[in-house]
Amino acid sequence: MKDDLPVFPVHCFPAAVGEYITALSENTQTSIDMAAVVALGVSAVAAQRYYRIEGNSGYYEPLNLYVLLVAEPGERKSSIMQNFVCFLNDYEEKNHVRLYADDCSSEALTTLLAENDSLMTVISAEGSIFDIIAGRYTGQKVNLDVWLKGHCGDEIRVDRKNRDAEYIHSPRLTTVLAIQPSVLEEVMKNRVMNGRGLVARFLMAIPASRIGRRIFLSQAIPESAAGGFQNVLERIFLSGGNREMQTIRLSEEARGIIENYFMENEKLLADRSNPMKEWLAKNVGAVLRVAGILHLADGKESEELLSGDTMRSAAEIGKYFYAHAKYAYDVMDSGNTLKMAEYVLSKLEQSGKSQTTRRELFRACRGSYFKQVAEIKPILDMLEEYGYIRQEAVAKAGTNRPSEVIYISPYLYGQKGQ
Repeated sequence: MKDDLPVFPVHCFPAAVGEYITALSENTQTSIDMAAVVALGVSAVAAQRYYRIEGNSGYYEPLNLYVLLVAEPGERKSSIMQNFVCFLNDYEEKNHVRLYADDCSSEALTTLLAENDSLMTVISAEGSIFDIIAGRYTGQKVNLDVWLKGHCGDEIRVDRKNRDAEYIHSPRLTTVLAIQPSVLEEVMKNRVMNGRGLVARFLMAIPASRIGRRIFLSQAIPESAAGGFQNVLERIFLSGGNREMQTIRLSEEARGIIENYFMENEKLLADRSNPMKEWLAKNVGAVLRVAGILHLADGKESEELLSGDTMRSAAEIGKYFYAHAKYAYDVMDSGNTLKMAEYVLSKLEQSGKSQTTRRELFRACRGSYFKQVAEIKPILDMLEEYGYIRQEAVAKAGTNRPSEVIYISPYLYGQKGQ
């Protein structure tokens, strides 16, 4: 269930980054996951310019990331994005460089990469970016090449009539997107985007909502917190200088940790029917990228070996993203079942009762997913399996027919208040 998903482990970030994430979350009254995921993506914007990480002899990963934040309308996704974009705007103005674009076509993105030293970032709080990728506004076919190659660094060669050829060596593209659940569902059902591996490139976060528990007079973000995060970004940008691509290497302890992570991931990949197999195939590489970003955010130079503690933090973040991606794939695989369960769960929570009956609950849910009382039974069985409720047939006075009573676990109300 969505409410059982882990919260982003903010303690894995260096203190200055974690302090800003916490302050922004409180100021905007949003889930801490939202600020944490965007902070990771924006840190990748700086790290991708001059750094890569060596996982094993001859195996390297660039430090760009594709991160995807999934939240309902009204969750203040745009507010979170704008707070981080301000840091990039400031760097662009001071250094006369182009760091990012908003919604742009695949063709325009290719040109931006060619014009900006093979480096670009797409940051958007609108799901329309996937419509653009799919060619829905232009009537063209889906063009995924720049998105696929921009993630892994494969060279891009484009020859068009009446235009100069574009040759991009080792493109590094970071993508930071915030979309609604309905958009994610459409994207995951798109055979081209999913089949060619675009979805598998994204680290997804589906945070719990704070709507209904927010306060109006929230605390302002301390200047020290904003300044601390800005210093982290500028240090990463400046530490690369104008030098050649620099390589971050692992300590023996870090190598052992990522090897163990790799073996656990292999066990999951062994199941050929696993719908997440393409995502899992990129999981270890993503953890290495996150480790490199954490290393730089902590003020370390590329010459310093990446520590076991840093790799341990990256692995914990990797497990967080795995849990959220698994939920997304499970929802896609199970059709409406999980949606129905989430809906019934929301009705139980709204009732505020410690118990109800199946018929009463059906009346509260009727007209959405359920037309008859019997249709709600499989969903109740699922919720009972998860520990949210307990069902019991209780004898009804004056009749031979028992009443189906539903006892609601206090856990439901307890976790919603967290």
